[in-house]
Amino acid sequence: SADVEIAEVIITAFGGPIKDNDFTLTGGVGDSIQLSFKTIPETTGKTAEWKSSDENVFMVTSDGKVTATGVGYATLTVTVDGVESKCIVRVRG
Repeated sequence: SADVEIAEVIITAFGGPIKDNDFTLTGGVGDSIQLSFKTIPETTGKTAEWKSSDENVFMVTSDGKVTATGVGYATLTVTVDGVESKCIVRVRG
């Protein structure tokens, strides 16, 4: 079967999409959350590349665990098969 072409990548938290692609870690520095992703159309077995635009605000592991490292905000980029999705991650002081 041919590979499915991904139209969209959706970043998820607690099983649902992140509202307005804007997320706040309310616990401040050291707070963390496990994020995941879905694709449209749905796929299985895909891996995502997770990237933080500023590791002084948050770091993200290769499996989508985000940990706050400083106060402010930065952009999380998730790439699956060349299709990108972005989310603002804010860290409260």
